[in-house]
Amino acid sequence: SNAMSKIPDYEAVFNALESGKGWDAIKDSCTKDAAFTSQAGPLLSIKTLQGYAGFMQGANAAMPGCTFEIVSSAYDKKRNNAQITSVFKGTHSKEVKGFPPVTNKSTVSDYTYVMFFDEDQKIKKILKVWNAHYSAGELGWN
Repeated sequence: SNAMSKIPDYEAVFNALESGKGWDAIKDSCTKDAAFTSQAGPLLSIKTLQGYAGFMQGANAAMPGCTFEIVSSAYDKKRNNAQITSVFKGTHSKEVKGFPPVTNKSTVSDYTYVMFFDEDQKIKKILKVWNAHYSAGELGWN
């Protein structure tokens, strides 16, 4: 179909999510009820992309000046999904509700997103693969 040939600008969605812009910045590129899934401890209870967008707003607030750098990005035409691997760097220097007390410690964290698209090329689900335990250790959260 025609829709399949148009690859969505998934990196723009990734950038907005990671920089803490929130659900409003990405919702037009996603299904209303877009799902989120991860086996990372801090994210186990988050089941919607809207919820994850909120978590990333908190992470950006807790770690002012945090950065992320895309290492690899690829679109899988056969399965209609995209993968982005990135490195997040941040220092926990600000008190934010829902996050542990300030530690002033830093993390350099590798992670991957798999972004799944529906037939209209809207994001219907994001899977995040992340060793949260390692990051939490670096940040002094364990």
